[in-house]
Amino acid sequence: MNNITDCPIKCLVVTTMFGHGGVVTYWKDLIGVCSETAKWMMFVNDVEGVDLDPFKRENVKVTAGLDWNNPVTSSLNLVRVLNQFQPRILILNGTLAVLRILPAIIYLRLTRPKLRIKCVFHNGAIYQQFVKDTVNRLIVSSVGWLCHENIFVSLFVSKYWLCRGVVCSRPFSPKRRDSYVLAALPTVGFLGRISHEKDPELFLRVMDTVRKNLNIKVEIAGLGPLKESLEAKYPWAKWCGWIEPKNWLKGVDLLVTTSHTEGWPIAIGEALEAGVPVIGIDVGGVGEVLAGVPSRWLVKAREDIGLAHIVAEFLKDYVPSSKNYFDELKQPQNDIAVWASQVVK
Repeated sequence: MNNITDCPIKCLVVTTMFGHGGVVTYWKDLIGVCSETAKWMMFVNDVEGVDLDPFKRENVKVTAGLDWNNPVTSSLNLVRVLNQFQPRILILNGTLAVLRILPAIIYLRLTRPKLRIKCVFHNGAIYQQFVKDTVNRLIVSSVGWLCHENIFVSLFVSKYWLCRGVVCSRPFSPKRRDSYVLAALPTVGFLGRISHEKDPELFLRVMDTVRKNLNIKVEIAGLGPLKESLEAKYPWAKWCGWIEPKNWLKGVDLLVTTSHTEGWPIAIGEALEAGVPVIGIDVGGVGEVLAGVPSRWLVKAREDIGLAHIVAEFLKDYVPSSKNYFDELKQPQNDIAVWASQVVK
């Protein structure tokens, strides 16, 4: 771990999803903006196969041992880390962070009046089942009232949760590539956690249909609980594992997202910044990020054959499709420093 030099603001971030590429990207970007004004400690789960210190910065320390499967242990561990680090701001990153350390939140709210407690909500209806989803919504939203401030990463998430807060989306700047020359073997990619909520198997089924008629490469970047079983089931795809998105996207011609639910889909923003067009299912904040793109590329139905037809249509007319895509995409931008200051203030 790196030593941390003195800085004006100390921020302790508690996150249970450190193996999720989007979460790491979110914090790498934010910490990069705040590198001169804050020092950070990330308190995380020890996730096998994941770089536990992706930041590589002098003002960031990463410590594992959250043990989120046990709320009592995780709460005691948090209080211990907090006593050592003495932060001014405690940021709870996501719903699991809230639920797993509830005893500590209550304790700290009562005993640390000067500690500013915030929660960043990344996602919406994660269960797709009415009873579970309603219980999750009520519990997490109620806990949100214990925090001094709640930060929603998208308009969708802010409408979903019942607690108050501010919408603070990571800004991005869509950028057309200088030229769109489709390779003889174009690459269609999937970027995200290999888990139920991202529905990577729908992506793979669709690609299996597309590749029967078009000669394409299929690459999947990410880790998650479904990776091992899907990799065995679909060996023709290239499984890239944990990657640096910006470098990986340089070799991708089209990104396809098939999530069941999204908050602010960072993978889509990263693709657009790299000049990679995106076809996405319109869930959560996907439509918010893809505002302005031709509607046929923002898909409403989760139907294999229909989605495969749309992907094939894009690839067959790739050059004009891509140019038109970025001509139409209009995304109002906030200054990235303003975004960072909303999270850390």
